[in-house]
This record gives sequence, C-alpha cells and structure tokens, in this order.
Amino acid sequence: MSRAGWRTVAIILALFAAGHTLGTAAPHVTRGAAEAEVLRVMQAFRFPIMGFERSYWDFYRGFAVTISIQLALMAAVAWHIGSLAPRNPRQALPVAVALFLGCAGVAVTSWFFFFAAPIVFSIVATVLAAGLVRGLVQASRLAPPLDRADQPGRHRDVRDGAPVPTTR
Repeated sequence: MSRAGWRTVAIILALFAAGHTLGTAAPHVTRGAAEAEVLRVMQAFRFPIMGFERSYWDFYRGFAVTISIQLALMAAVAWHIGSLAPRNPRQALPVAVALFLGCAGVAVTSWFFFFAAPIVFSIVATVLAAGLVRGLVQASRLAPPLDRADQPGRHRDVRDGAPVPTTR
C-alpha cells in the first residue's frame, strides 16, 4: 500500500524503459560479418502486408519502440497507484493486480528470450509489485465498506440523507 513502494516500482520500470530505448535505438554490429549480413537482409527484404510494404527490420524496430512505450506506461501506472493506494486501497487493487500481472508477463518473457538486464529489472519489479499487491489486499480487508453515497457519482440528499445520483 506504500506510496514509496509503488514509486520505487515506477522508477524501476522507468529505468527499464530508458535502458530498453537506449539499447535498441541504434544497434551496432559487434559480432562480425554474419551479424551485419543478418541486419542487412532484415532491412532489405520487403514484403506487402495489409496494404503496406514492410521489412523484418521495420517489425523489429516497431516492436522495440512499442515495448519502450509500454514500459513507460507501466511506470506511469505504478506512480498513479502510489497516489491512489494510501487513500483508497480497494480502488487501487484491480489496477495494481493488472500491473503485477504485466510485470510477471514481462519477467517470464525476459527469462525465456532475453538476457540479464531485462531479466533483473522485470523480476525486481514483479517481486516488489507482488509484495505491494499483498499489502493492498490486506488494507482492503481492513478498510471499512464504502457507503453507497460515498461512491463516485453519488451524493447525499440534503433533506433526508438518502444517496441520490449526481447529474454531472
């Protein structure tokens, strides 16, 4: 439930996004002629797909940018949970669980397909998020139930105290 904990997850995910962006921005040929040839063929081989002409290199770059955007979005969501969780753990819980599952999915994918840096960042984010979600579950159980009038979009009628929907 901790604001600082969720902010830590956000910073880890932001660093992961920055590292991913920098690491994939301009791949350098470091393994010799065979690697250079693979990159050349990926860039040269173009094919029609759904009304566009693309190459495997286009897909490689597009997925790299997409992953960086999604990691940055996950960081923003973690930051938001840090603001929401202390005030309303029940409302933060579904978003926190979704973020945890996203981190876990990235960790599993990293373990099977990538290398140390993404594995470490994703596992750390997953472990921290798991502990924070556990804290939110406990806080949600301890929080008093919401009065229907206290839910968003409702207010109390000033005459008799009965909840009525707002028209906003």
